[in-house]
Amino acid sequence: MRLYSHKRFRLENHENVEFEGVESKPSRQVISSILDRFYRDPKIKELAETQNITKNIFQKAFQSFRLNCCVGIDFSKNLDPGLQVIFNDIINYDQSINLIYPYFLRHAHKVFPHLERIDELKHISDLTQPHNWYPLAREIHRKIIFHAGPTNSGKTYEALKAFKKAKSGMYCGPLRLLAFEIYERVNKAGIPCDMVTGEQRLFANDPQRPAAHCTFTTEMLPVDDRRDICVIDEIQMLRDNDRGTAWTRALLGVAADEVHLCGEEAAIDLVIRLLDPIGEHVDVRKYERKGELVVIDTHGLRDLKFVEDGDCLIHFSKFLILETARKLKHEYGKESAIIFGDLPPDTKKEQISKFNDPKHPCKVLLATDAIGMGINLNIKRVIFTTLMDGSGQIFPSYFVKQIAGRAGRFASRHCKGEVMTFLDEDSRLLGRLVSEPIQQISKAGISPSFEAIELFSFHLPHCSLAQLFDIFASISSVSEDFFACSHSRLKEMALLLEHIPLSLKDRYIFCLCPIKDNGSLFLSTAYLQIVRRYSEGNAITINFIKKLLSGEMKVANDLNKLKTLVSVYDILYSYLWLSYRFEEYFPHRDLVRELQTECGHLINESIRLMILKDYSKKLIKQNNINKEVNKKEFDGETVQNEMIEQKAVKKVVGKDVKKGKARVVDFEKNFRLIVSKLKK
Repeated sequence: MRLYSHKRFRLENHENVEFEGVESKPSRQVISSILDRFYRDPKIKELAETQNITKNIFQKAFQSFRLNCCVGIDFSKNLDPGLQVIFNDIINYDQSINLIYPYFLRHAHKVFPHLERIDELKHISDLTQPHNWYPLAREIHRKIIFHAGPTNSGKTYEALKAFKKAKSGMYCGPLRLLAFEIYERVNKAGIPCDMVTGEQRLFANDPQRPAAHCTFTTEMLPVDDRRDICVIDEIQMLRDNDRGTAWTRALLGVAADEVHLCGEEAAIDLVIRLLDPIGEHVDVRKYERKGELVVIDTHGLRDLKFVEDGDCLIHFSKFLILETARKLKHEYGKESAIIFGDLPPDTKKEQISKFNDPKHPCKVLLATDAIGMGINLNIKRVIFTTLMDGSGQIFPSYFVKQIAGRAGRFASRHCKGEVMTFLDEDSRLLGRLVSEPIQQISKAGISPSFEAIELFSFHLPHCSLAQLFDIFASISSVSEDFFACSHSRLKEMALLLEHIPLSLKDRYIFCLCPIKDNGSLFLSTAYLQIVRRYSEGNAITINFIKKLLSGEMKVANDLNKLKTLVSVYDILYSYLWLSYRFEEYFPHRDLVRELQTECGHLINESIRLMILKDYSKKLIKQNNINKEVNKKEFDGETVQNEMIEQKAVKKVVGKDVKKGKARVVDFEKNFRLIVSKLKK
């Protein structure tokens, strides 16, 4: 070992620290200062980039490297002897910090093993040529027809006329309810039509004699089955951060001689660009709205006493939906239908039927944005209770237009539609949002196939599925007309199931199961028990399911219990979905479907009873106990925010208010105004 003469090392804070040879090891403070200089050196980062260490990987690898170095210094272990010599050279002989880089690089490769095989992995994760993933579609020179127009313009109607005339055809849309509606409509027209969704198969004849026509949810649309025609509904969903990949796959991959696209004009330019490389021409047919839509931007509704038959109030809080329904029932004798995203399709269907039936006493609809797509509703007037999301951001214009367009339906009792706000102060904003020009969609969502993830696993056998998702996302490449869809939900599911022994393919399928992320501990626990039982080689029987759900299959009398009951429905849905992927292990599909139907009835009954229940006394009592003033600062100004219903506001706002987000104040103010009006 070499000995070093006495030398001072100057820290960046100008403190002088002395070291007497190598026996006197450098302190953690000195090592930390050296590593800070290393991290901030732009040339080091440029060098790392040339060796496929991205900024994100560099930061994570450095944090681990720094910890490793400091722990090694503190406990005289784990620190590479060569690196210790380098540190001493930097301290005593003013050597370059670049000498640390080889040791950092070695550590980065240890922390991120994919760096060792980066060239092969980059090739696998190249998503720049998705057109080539669908050989059957590329054998056909497809005729593409784009039916573009706003809600209630008849665009889907025109596409479905062609669908019915064809000898064989497929239809796909974003909702199970929509697939079922088209399935029923086509069969009533005397054309045998099947239906395939994630958790259900319906046949016009029987499974052994499939019909030439079939409806699908978009994720279930096959790309290896050739038909004469395919209708892809709501094509603008290409832009969706979570589900956009399903519409991209349908557009590029469906094997049909004639493809009819239905959706917003905003998607036209993107669709043309996506199909141009394969030489497919797009015939664009534009439609105008059938029936007038009047935007009332001079005032708001102001009070529930002005609610009329055919009105739809758009809320973004289940609490407000139920409280509004209660007040309409108790004080004005008006019965309401309720639709929000978490409700099961069967429940939504029953609520829709009530509202659409002119003979039913239910004349008012209370809903979230769940009504935005597809479902046919006899709405006369759409009333927004707010135009901001929980973080205080104003809704994009396309979102507002889509919901507003549900007002007025051609050839119904409400041909002319109106849209307005509940509060006066939102009315001008509504007018601006509805009149804004259409913003073109610039990119389509895309995701890797399981085969690509499987190849990654072959090269990185010690990585978990969650790690594979992260690594793939970090190095994948897409062309300028695409974006990588979010993998956060898949990763969350992979982490949830990480400790359960499964094959990669089985683990991937269990992660794909579309159970809703509603934050329910019951839902996560129940799903884990199902997957664990499968991993042990045991069938998931009806008796196991009944035992799993025992005590929860009952009418709910508050929102929390309703949430649990909806989670019960989701577990039953997941069973049905999995029964089509692992039939041997999920053998009681029909019995579980009966249980699911019973659960749907319980949810409907819960909603009915919760509306009848008088909440006002309970809320006022709770308000007197929990009422407090939250002082929050916005750019130096103090805003006093008196929370009327603490839990409800927390649920709606979704996260704490941050500096500079003054819109959240408006959102909470609107929320308080609405609640106060409900209590008057």
